[in-house]
Amino acid sequence: MTEAMIERAPELLVEIASPSSRGTDRGRKPVLYARSGLREYWFVDLAPRSVTVHGEPEGERYGRVERAEDVARSVMMPGPGVDLAGLFAGFPRSR
Repeated sequence: MTEAMIERAPELLVEIASPSSRGTDRGRKPVLYARSGLREYWFVDLAPRSVTVHGEPEGERYGRVERAEDVARSVMMPGPGVDLAGLFAGFPRSR
């Protein structure tokens, strides 16, 4: 990373959806991120309380896309994952 720019994609990006940009977040951004070589992208959506994990970029798409139901698990890093009930516990039901 230099003052002028980032020279390569980060390994992991976690994005929290905004109601005003949800369509772009789900449609265009994964294409841009995969194209840039971002290895793993988590899309956190507070309204339905969901996490979608994108991994294994292949051109303009991700080879692996999984919507987590109870536990979100990393594609790159082995481990127990993130408990979604605990993650969303501090947020009101409707956003």
